[in-house]
Amino acid sequence: MGRGQDLLDAARKGDERSVEKILAQITKRSGPFTSLRRGAGVNVQDDNGYTPLHHACLRGHKEIVRLLLSVDASPCVVDKKGATPSTWPRGRGTPTLWRCF
Repeated sequence: MGRGQDLLDAARKGDERSVEKILAQITKRSGPFTSLRRGAGVNVQDDNGYTPLHHACLRGHKEIVRLLLSVDASPCVVDKKGATPSTWPRGRGTPTLWRCF
């Protein structure tokens, strides 16, 4: 499992504690997630082009969305189908999640 995969999985599962832990590591200067800081970081994408923010929005994990946005996750990253993370809350009728953007 790649380092970015941990963040993708935690966001997909709604595991707020793990997301917080990984984000804390990403914002440090050294540690087990150093490669994320050099690479895509919080905007890491899976095979479908989904970022952690895509996953959190798709599943309605509002607090994870807020955490990711607080560390500059981009709501503008496009997945393979051309959707951005902010597309999901609008399409699913979740106005409270949409307000996070």
